[in-house]
Parts: sequence; C-alpha cells; structure tokens
Amino acid sequence: MAFCGVCGEKAGIGKTVCNSCQQQLAAEREVELANRRAEEREAFEAHVTEALQAWASSASTLIGAGSAPTVYKSVYVTIDSVVTGSPVADFDMSLVQAAGLQGWKVEGIIPRTEGIGLTNVSYGSSSGETWGAGIGGNVVRAYVIMSRKMTGTGDESDEIAFDLARELLEAGYDI
Repeated sequence: MAFCGVCGEKAGIGKTVCNSCQQQLAAEREVELANRRAEEREAFEAHVTEALQAWASSASTLIGAGSAPTVYKSVYVTIDSVVTGSPVADFDMSLVQAAGLQGWKVEGIIPRTEGIGLTNVSYGSSSGETWGAGIGGNVVRAYVIMSRKMTGTGDESDEIAFDLARELLEAGYDI
C-alpha cells in the first residue's frame, strides 16, 4: 500500500494522495480560484470606473465647448395594422409625444413586421387552400429612434448617457 505524499498516512493502492488530502487540496484550489476571480473582477471594475470618469470628463468638456454628445433611445410603438382581417393593435404615440415634450427628437423609425404564410384558395377539381410559396408581412409595430443632446445638468439624457456608457464599457467597448 502506498502512502500519501502530503500527510504520510495510507493513501490506498495506486494512489499518491489520500482522500482527505485530495479533498483539502481541492478546497484550497477552489479558494484560490475564487480569490483570483474576485481580484480580476475588482481590477475590471476599477478599469470601468476609470474609463467612465474619463468619458464623463470628456463629455463635460464637449458640453462646455457647445458640442454636447448625443444620446439615443428607442420607443416601441404600436401601429393600427390589420392582419388577416383582424386589427393587431391601436395606434399609440403617447410615448413619442411625452419624449418630444422632454426634448427628444425623432431620428428614424425601424418597422417591425409580422410575417404571414401566403396561401392560394382554389375551387373546382382541386378545391381547398394550398401553400402559396411566400410570406407576406404587415408592419404591426415600430421602433422610433430618438435623440437628445446631453446637457450636463443631470437630467434624463445625462442619466441615460451615463448608464449606456457604463454598459458599453462593461461589455468591452471603447468609448
């Protein structure tokens, strides 16, 4: 029988480390790994904080020079589209109107379509409905892309910009 290379107790046939020491070594490796992960996370958070402060300083300089950074957001609106004879939703642009009153400007619209399988209906020798080899789409909703200049006063656009900057930095983007 072999002896444990760590504690000198019996290790078992063909083993160099006993079960107790294997468990202790595994626990120590887990602690080391957790500590290393915590250190890496702290270093990453410090990098994000430093980059965020640099960005905020740069944005403040741009605002002071009259060239404020632009913040973008999207508002999802319903369209009064009718699909296969049934209305999908009522048109509602109240979110866009509210944003407009807060200084947001519409920059563009990205339509959201709903695809419908096209069919052919025939009567006679081959009556019935068959696949029409295509998909039709109706615009049922839309993303309204809006913008607003940062003000440097801590308003909504500044908060959105700061949150977005943090999110982009945490995702690994350079801003």
